[in-house]
Amino acid sequence: MNFQPSMDPNVIGGGSMTRDEQWLVESMADLLLVGRERFENDSRGAVEFYIYKLNIAAKTWEKVECLRDCALFLGRNQPAMSLSTQELPGLKENSIYEGKLQKGCDDNFDIHVGVYNLETKLVEPYYTTPVPENASFSSLVLIVPSPFGPIREKIVLSTWLR
Repeated sequence: MNFQPSMDPNVIGGGSMTRDEQWLVESMADLLLVGRERFENDSRGAVEFYIYKLNIAAKTWEKVECLRDCALFLGRNQPAMSLSTQELPGLKENSIYEGKLQKGCDDNFDIHVGVYNLETKLVEPYYTTPVPENASFSSLVLIVPSPFGPIREKIVLSTWLR
C-alpha cells in the first residue's frame, strides 16, 4: 500500500520560526501531527504549536485550530498522549502540556511543565521540580497521568533511570 498524505511544506516552519520538534498522537480516534516551533531571535524561548489532523480519505493533513475538550501531553523523545478534560476536569481544555529539562543558573537541572493555550497562544508555567543531584538521567522527559492526589500531583515526571 502506498499512502503518502500531502502537506504543503511551506505551511510548517518558515518565516521567523524554526521547526523544533514533532509528535504523532491519537486523539479521539484521529491521528494528529503536533509540532513545536521556536522564534529564531527570541532569547526567552517563545514557542508556538501547530496541529494537523490526518484525513485518510483525502490523503491530506488538515489544520486543527481547537482541541475542544482534550489536552495533549508532550515530552521530549516520548510518545504524546491525549486526555479528556471532561474525564479529568482539573486539566485545561484546548491546551498542550509540555515537559522539559532546563538547566538553571546554578548549573542544576529542573523539570518544567508548561501549558500552552491554543486559543491565546500563550504558555503559562504549570509545575517545576528540581532533578535530584544523585540522579543519572538521559534526555528522557516522560509525562504520565497519576490517579493520586489533587490535579497538580496528577502529573508525574521522570527524568532519570536508576
